[in-house]
Amino acid sequence: MLDDIKAGKVNCVVVKDLSRFGRNYIEARKYITNIFPFLNVRFIVINDNFDTADIQKNNS
Repeated sequence: MLDDIKAGKVNCVVVKDLSRFGRNYIEARKYITNIFPFLNVRFIVINDNFDTADIQKNNS
C-alpha cells in the first residue's frame, strides 16, 4: 500500500478502526499526523468517526 501511495496511485486510506491500520500507536500516529499529510493522503477511520479532511478544514 505504501508503494502505491508514494507512486500517487492512492490518495485516501479507509480503515474500520485504528487497530486495523497498526498495532503500534506511535508508528500509526506518525503516519496519520506527518507522512500522510505530506503525501496529500486522506485518512478515514470509520468506527472512530475520524477523518483528516475534517482536521484540515478546521485548520484553514
